[in-house]
Amino acid sequence: MRLSGPLFVLIGALCFSFSGTIQSFAPEAATPFTVTEARMVIGTLGLAAFCWAAKKFPNSWSSFNFKFLVLVALCLYGFQLLFFSSLPKTGVAVGTIAAIGSTPIWTAIIEKIVYGKNPSKIWYFSTVTAIVGIVLLNLENFNSTVHWIYLLLPLLAGLCYAGEIVVAPKAMEGVSSESAMVVVMGLVALINAPMLMFFPI
Repeated sequence: MRLSGPLFVLIGALCFSFSGTIQSFAPEAATPFTVTEARMVIGTLGLAAFCWAAKKFPNSWSSFNFKFLVLVALCLYGFQLLFFSSLPKTGVAVGTIAAIGSTPIWTAIIEKIVYGKNPSKIWYFSTVTAIVGIVLLNLENFNSTVHWIYLLLPLLAGLCYAGEIVVAPKAMEGVSSESAMVVVMGLVALINAPMLMFFPI
């Protein structure tokens, strides 16, 4: 029985659940750029070590579909900056709800525009149930001090996340998903690295 799939789902869930919390525990001077760089560098090194030990890397760099990997990296980078920029204004709970709650809706819109695909009936039920559930679980975290304009940032983060979901299958064709994500996170770390000249590490 292969455990790599369920293991990565568990690790991904744990990492996602701490996404917003990480910035709230970070030093006061931490910015979305420094938080993003820390996450991407640690993620790249950790996942690369796993891929090397498990022999997940392909034999040649030409196996990677860099056109789509760059698109996924740009989407991931946009999500990081928009999401972490929203948290000081919206709070962790509200920012996360807006970003992740809007993602399935954005995904359906993108798939309709790009592929002409209509959501299935179960999609409507699942999406509504999920959104209602996370809103009810975090209802007390909503308050009138959160201006609607600040909700645009996590909503746009959700759009970036949806773009990542739609493009990722193409980016991972011919290689393992783990090795593809090493490249994606490494690209984000490289794209973001120049910003560290302007913000304290």
